[in-house]
Amino acid sequence: MKRPLIGIYALILAIFFIACDMGTDPTDDMETPTVTITQPADGDTVSGLVEIVANASDNEGIDSVQFFIDNMYKDSDKMEPWNYVWNTSEAEDSINHALYTIAVDQSGNIDTSEVVSVFVYNSSEPALSILLTQPTDGDTVKGQVEIAAEVSDNQQVDSVKFYVDDELQGAVTTAPWSTTWDASGVDDSTAHSISASAIDTAGIEYTSVIITVVVNNHTVSFTNDIQPVFTENCAFSGCHGTSNPQQGLVLAEGEAYGNIVNVPSQEESGYDLIEPNMPDSSYIYLKIQPDPPSGEQMPRGGPYLDSETINMIETWISEGALNN
Repeated sequence: MKRPLIGIYALILAIFFIACDMGTDPTDDMETPTVTITQPADGDTVSGLVEIVANASDNEGIDSVQFFIDNMYKDSDKMEPWNYVWNTSEAEDSINHALYTIAVDQSGNIDTSEVVSVFVYNSSEPALSILLTQPTDGDTVKGQVEIAAEVSDNQQVDSVKFYVDDELQGAVTTAPWSTTWDASGVDDSTAHSISASAIDTAGIEYTSVIITVVVNNHTVSFTNDIQPVFTENCAFSGCHGTSNPQQGLVLAEGEAYGNIVNVPSQEESGYDLIEPNMPDSSYIYLKIQPDPPSGEQMPRGGPYLDSETINMIETWISEGALNN
C-alpha cells in the first residue's frame, strides 16, 4: 500500500526537476539592458567634483555600469546607485566633454547610453564678458534710443538680451548686438537703468554693468527758451507787445503761446503761426529767416535772430511746440 504513495512522491519530484530544467538558462537571455545618464544634463556647465549618475534596468539584473568620458574608460560600478565622481579639474578647461555609460547585465548583454555633452569651466575669470557701448552712463536720451553692446567669449554667443528698468526690451541672436528702445512716450527728466546680459552656447550668462540715462524728449522749453526770445525781440509797444500790437498779435509773457500755436496767420493764408511738429509750415518760423513767404524778415529792421536761436525755435516746433 505504501509503494503507490512512494511512486506518487517520485512522480511529483520528477515533474519538479523537469520544470526546473525547462526554466530560463542565463545563456539564453537575449534581452538587452537599458541605461541613461540622469545627471548632469546635456548642455550643463560643470566645475569641480561632478557626480555622474546613471539609471540602468534589466529583466535579469544589472551586473555593472561602466563610465566613459571622451571615449576613455573611467570606472565600473557594480552596485546601485550607479554613479561616478569626476574631478573636472583634471580635464581640459573651457571646452565640451562627452559622457556616456555602458550597462552590462548578468548574461553579458550590453547597452550604451546616449552621449551627454557638458562644458567644463573651472577658471576663476569669466570667459564671457559684455560691455554696453551705447548710450553711455549719464547720457541724456530721447525718442528712439539705440542700445548697443560689445561681447567677447571663448564660446559662441547664443543671445544677448537688453533691459530697461529690469524689463526686457529686446533679444538678438546675431551680431551686431543692439536693439532700439522707444523712449518717446517716457516722461521727461526721469532716470532709467539700462543693462544687457549675454548667454553663450555653454549656458554661461554674464550681465553688464548697469548704466543710468535721463530721458528728455523735449529739450527746448517754451517758458525758459522761447518766451524770452519773444520778450526781448518782439513783445514791446508798436511791435507785438500789449499796446498797439501789429495785426493784433501779442507775444507778451502769459499770452504768446495761446496766440500762436494752431492759430492761422493773418498775413499769409494757408499757414498757422505755429504748427506743431512742422517747422516748414509754421509762419513765424519762416518769417524769422531770410526771404519769408511774404513781407520782410522779422524782427523788422533787425537785428535778426542768430542761427542758434532759429535752430532752437525749429527744435521746439519739431518736438511738438509744447507749452512746457
